[in-house]
Amino acid sequence: MGGLLHAQDDLIKKISDNKTQGKAGFTFKRTIDLATTPIENQGSSGTCWSYSTNSFLESEMIKAGRTPVPLAKIYTARCSYIDKADNFVRMNGAVSWGDGGEPHDVINMYAKYGILPYDNYTGLVNGATKNNFNAMQTSLKAMLDSIVKNPTGTVDLAWKDRFKDSLDKYLGKVPQQFEYNGKQYTPVSFAKEVVGLNPDDYIEFISQNNTPYWQKAMMMVPDNWAFQWDWNIPPQEFTNIIDHALKLGYTVAWGTDVSEPFFSWPNGVAFVPQNPEIYKGGLSDEQKKNFSMVLNQNLKLPPS
Repeated sequence: MGGLLHAQDDLIKKISDNKTQGKAGFTFKRTIDLATTPIENQGSSGTCWSYSTNSFLESEMIKAGRTPVPLAKIYTARCSYIDKADNFVRMNGAVSWGDGGEPHDVINMYAKYGILPYDNYTGLVNGATKNNFNAMQTSLKAMLDSIVKNPTGTVDLAWKDRFKDSLDKYLGKVPQQFEYNGKQYTPVSFAKEVVGLNPDDYIEFISQNNTPYWQKAMMMVPDNWAFQWDWNIPPQEFTNIIDHALKLGYTVAWGTDVSEPFFSWPNGVAFVPQNPEIYKGGLSDEQKKNFSMVLNQNLKLPPS
């Protein structure tokens, strides 16, 4: 998804066939119910990674006994686009470009650039009420392509200023200082004094079978533009860690891909089949027609 310019719109088109017949629903038993902040709308932007992981930080504030603050998800995305653009130019364009990212990007941007409250940086300009990154990403990609394809073979050192000016145009300028509860902050000081979370306290796990377990590895997906290496662990340990964290009152930031055939968009339900090999090549029309039954069989959940 990370290589697509219009990631969110393209994703919705991609999974539009993951439909079910009928109105079957599912009843989930609440065994752990931890405090969270309200769900927000990412609009037409591939920024689920920023919204979800910043929401995780908001829940961490609650866990730490602090008053949660709606954080500026688009500020995090903007900062990541600046660092991602630097990678793109250094790699001479030989990496993907798009809205996408990973949960570690939020932690990394928080550590490097701090954070603002949403009210101080919405990323919405010219009367817009929700995100739409289509025009912005088309413009940014064209700019970056022109930089790396310069016929002189040199890179204009002022390109970053022009790139940031373009972000200002589409997302608005970032305030260098802002007031919160009667006190002046910078993004860095706000992260330290108000959010109060230590980015070094967080660790990211992956589970993939193409690299050894219990060692750090890089997840080879386009959205891992930061080339970050994480601890690779077996799937069972993955779920064990999540269960342990939840039982101790900690929430979890989970990254996955809803373009997989085992995600039902209308039902908002994903599952891991007991025999995934029978679904190789995607779901057949008949399987899509009976998707609710497939979900029931694999999730073992009674219809509501």
